[in-house]
Amino acid sequence: MNLKLKQIGIGLLELMLSLAIIAILLVMATRYYQVASFSEKVNQDINLIGNIEAAANRWKAIYGDYKKITSIQDLIDQGMQDISAYNAWAGTVDVVSNTEGSGIEITLNNIPYKACNNLLDKFLTQNLIPTCSGFSGTVTFTMKYN
Repeated sequence: MNLKLKQIGIGLLELMLSLAIIAILLVMATRYYQVASFSEKVNQDINLIGNIEAAANRWKAIYGDYKKITSIQDLIDQGMQDISAYNAWAGTVDVVSNTEGSGIEITLNNIPYKACNNLLDKFLTQNLIPTCSGFSGTVTFTMKYN
């Protein structure tokens, strides 16, 4: 007597292989999301710095110099749009004029060290003076416009 058993459904090996493939795809998607999210935050801060620079230049066109800028709130109170008192990592943003009133200093507080390095790479090629100081979690990115 020949008894042939027919397999119905999927076996344990196929199920485990499918789950492993799904797990690998989820890990890859999570890493891609983290990289894309990080890059987006860096781009937001690059745009923020550009908007602050433009607002400060509008200030200078109105008042003749930067002397009375003591905080970012001064720019916001004057109706300079597209600027925020917080960076993409929810750290504060400080803007002050130098003592002569001929330039400003923009400081982004509490940004990741890698993001600070990305900002350095972006702004080192221009005639600006960017610096990073501090340790991971409390890094400060400062840029001086003269």
